[in-house]
Amino acid sequence: MRAMAIALSAGRVGLGLGLIARPADVAGGWVGPLAGSEEAGVLSRSVGIRDVALGAGAIGALVAGDGSARAWMLAQGLSDLGDIGATLGAHGSLPSSGVRTTLALAGGSAAFALLYARRSG
Repeated sequence: MRAMAIALSAGRVGLGLGLIARPADVAGGWVGPLAGSEEAGVLSRSVGIRDVALGAGAIGALVAGDGSARAWMLAQGLSDLGDIGATLGAHGSLPSSGVRTTLALAGGSAAFALLYARRSG
């Protein structure tokens, strides 16, 4: 389960780096063509930085084995639940494929992260 948590966290870092470096390309599948606007880029980069921090923090804690991974995984799960809520709240104005993809990815990630946090606590 620890190896899977590391892999999930590494994926989060990768997604975050993509949102920082190429916000229109990465966020476009989620929010549509407006992702190319400068204003949306600000939000995409902010989410990207959040994901890099959450993923890197979790990897560090998981490798250290000092017991702090529970808090990092809980934070990841809650962050994913926030993404789900935001997506559902705006689903009528988002591309349906982006809604489905976000619900699947964030839902799976949240479920695993919260399960990990529960089992490690």
